[in-house]
Amino acid sequence: MKKVLLVLFIIVLAASLVQAADDIRPKCKKGDRSLLFSFNGISGLLLSGLGSVFGGDGGDGDLAGLQGHPDLNSSILYSPGVGGLYYMNDYTALRFGIGYANVKNAEDEDGDVTDTNAMMAISAGLQYHIATATAVSIYTGGEFYYGTLSATAEDKDAETESTTSYNGIGVAGLIGAQFYPWKNVSFDMEYKIGYASFSSSGEYTVGDDSDDWKGGSTTVMGVSNWGITLNIHF
Repeated sequence: MKKVLLVLFIIVLAASLVQAADDIRPKCKKGDRSLLFSFNGISGLLLSGLGSVFGGDGGDGDLAGLQGHPDLNSSILYSPGVGGLYYMNDYTALRFGIGYANVKNAEDEDGDVTDTNAMMAISAGLQYHIATATAVSIYTGGEFYYGTLSATAEDKDAETESTTSYNGIGVAGLIGAQFYPWKNVSFDMEYKIGYASFSSSGEYTVGDDSDDWKGGSTTVMGVSNWGITLNIHF
């Protein structure tokens, strides 16, 4: 309910800001371009805590390794946090994005026990505007996604280290609305429905002994939560 109210508030605010700005028109002609900054997506998930993305248990000394699965339902089907948009034709644009985060936690004062979590993602797709009006444009499109996640736990005193890696690809269809409160600034709000597949692998080391493992695959299909993107047109 809070998310719905927030969306309605933004719509009302955008509408009120453009009432007296009849000269504002959506910028979706050939050659138009913009920088994209996502407020809800992969980067937002990472900043809220990469540690929650990874599950599973550590090795028990028999080189079992870490074989957890990331919370893909909340990490997939979003565009990365920073990107760009370029209109190769009227109403048709190429879109791309990239996201990255690396978080390292030391569990003791000397830093001998550490956990490192990292995530990188890229996306590319097409965006097509199906209807435009004063300061408002409705669009649809599709997107390809690639992501990699890794978690490393190291204990120097016990001479143990475990690493779990995930690699995945996905595709998504999208529908959204673009609102222009100002001439060169707009906000996108969109939903996505898509499919993604991840594979896992890892390594567990005790002293001079190490063991590699390969896990199965994880697939995800569903509708993402809504996301908001700031566009700076230039």
